Amino acid sequence: MRRVRTAAAALSLSLLVGACTTPGAGTTGAEAPGPTTPETSSIATTGTPQPTSAPGVSASGSPGSTGPTTNVYANGPAGALAPGVKAARPMVYVPNTLSDTVQLIDPKTFTVVARYRTGREPQHVVPSPDLKTLWVNQDDGNQMLPIDPRTGKAGKPVPV
Repeated sequence: MRRVRTAAAALSLSLLVGACTTPGAGTTGAEAPGPTTPETSSIATTGTPQPTSAPGVSASGSPGSTGPTTNVYANGPAGALAPGVKAARPMVYVPNTLSDTVQLIDPKTFTVVARYRTGREPQHVVPSPDLKTLWVNQDDGNQMLPIDPRTGKAGKPVPV
């Protein structure tokens, strides 16, 4: 019985890997291949659109050659935080849709240090434009929960 399970698992895995790596897998052949020409980005520091390309495709569009690219992370290197964020307490905020809570996890000890009820199905934790408040958004609720990133304390839910 164990050999049958092992063989079935190996067959399933090989089919899955084969389907993921076979060119054209899952297509009828009628679909056009993905783009190979460069797209234009308007997020250049000069204000002028700069050519960008997919990995392995140059700005001229020929696969395998190298060409100019745009570093979308150039203005956000590690440690380059806005002044309002530097005072925030280092914390990982995890919305838990199964328990309708948001959990605060200390990234140094990997332990849950706080848990707040949020309402129905919390989905995201997003900063306010001034970076002074974190808002827990709900997918199926009618309120948002504010959290102070400096202290990690939740405020009174705001109806929306």
